[in-house]
Amino acid sequence: MDGGKDLKPADWSVDIAYSLRLFDHFSASVGASFIRSKVFKEASTVAFNVAADYRNNFNMGIDADYVIGINAANMGPDLDYGKKYKKTKLPANFGGGGELGLNFSEKNKLNISLAGQYYYLPEKAKLFTGNVGAEYTYAKMISLRAGYSYAQHDYSHFAFGAGFSYRIFRLGLTHQRGLGGNDVNVTLLSLGANF
Repeated sequence: MDGGKDLKPADWSVDIAYSLRLFDHFSASVGASFIRSKVFKEASTVAFNVAADYRNNFNMGIDADYVIGINAANMGPDLDYGKKYKKTKLPANFGGGGELGLNFSEKNKLNISLAGQYYYLPEKAKLFTGNVGAEYTYAKMISLRAGYSYAQHDYSHFAFGAGFSYRIFRLGLTHQRGLGGNDVNVTLLSLGANF
């Protein structure tokens, strides 16, 4: 299909989400993403996400908090690259996981997370992933992160990165390195704002 030419796919999205605390420790959220994708041609679509989580805190010699949650993501219409190409389904998935936060002091925090996702679309690309990661944050501003993702069909990778937060703004940089038969390496830059 590509005529033997190198492909340089490029995707971007604009995401919006709304969360609501329903009870003392329980909240739910909904979100939508506008997605623009370029492979051979360009295509656009909209995806929807829903999630729920329970969070609480406790003391085990140091202040600690935890969150457990479930989500369903990337539900929406197919990407349509034009008449010459097949429509492409979004990687729709559902999953769950949790995170433990250890507050060593007012300025030092360590988060440890464990999660799993099952991608059920497209049909021929069903996939289970399991993830474990850690993030150290200093003064609620500077973060260092590392993680490992197991994925079926040789899609496993490890990742490392850093983040910076100031007031409502967030900046993150992550690099993913493929493992085993996965030779895909990805660098991600994220910008965000919390209101």
